[in-house]
Amino acid sequence: MSEKPVASHDSGSPDNLMRFMMTGWATPPATPANSVEGVERFAARRAALGNSFAG
Repeated sequence: MSEKPVASHDSGSPDNLMRFMMTGWATPPATPANSVEGVERFAARRAALGNSFAG
């Protein structure tokens, strides 16, 4: 896939903004998140919806 052409109004992201956005993020926890109540029903619903729109 080719990249989108750059238009005259596409100025890009300033280096200082990019450096700021790439720092200060917390380290993700070492343990996985807890399961959501009803996760089994959600999986069954996704499967049923997927079967309804096969192809």
